[in-house]
Amino acid sequence: MGDDLSTGNPRTANANLVSMSEAILRTAIAHSTTMQILREREQIRQKIKDEMTDVVKGWGVWLETVEITDVII
Repeated sequence: MGDDLSTGNPRTANANLVSMSEAILRTAIAHSTTMQILREREQIRQKIKDEMTDVVKGWGVWLETVEITDVII
C-alpha cells in the first residue's frame, strides 16, 4: 500500500479507508437505537475519526474530517 500512497490517486488506500470507516460505523451503531444515533451523531463521528486516526498513523496522511453521508437501515 505504500507505493499506492505515493501516487497522485491512491485508489487502494482510499478504498481501504472507506471500508474501515464503514466497519467502525457499523460497530458504533450496532447496539444503538435510532434516536440515540440521531442524538449522538457528533460523538459517533468523533469516535470514527479517533479510531481511523490511530490506524493511519505512520501512513503519511492527515485525516481531517469524517462525514456520514448515507445510512441504510
